Amino acid sequence: MIKTDQEAIIGALGSIIGFGNIMHLCEMIWRKRLGDATGGELTVGPCSSCLVRCPHPNSGPSNCEWCCGSGRITKRVLRAIEELNK
Repeated sequence: MIKTDQEAIIGALGSIIGFGNIMHLCEMIWRKRLGDATGGELTVGPCSSCLVRCPHPNSGPSNCEWCCGSGRITKRVLRAIEELNK
């Protein structure tokens, strides 16, 4: 299947169930496949190598001011958390 065929299929599905719903479903499916890598479904490409797991115990969706619920933060943010917790 060529990319333009895939675009047509996703375009038709998006028109039926909504593009936001497609993105949400894709995140849920990706999250299940990632297992322990919480937040990995929200990070792709080279920037993913710059992120680490958020250590905050409330890093679930919408509960953490550091990661905003993604479960992932930059290494610099991790250092800031560690500095504040000294």
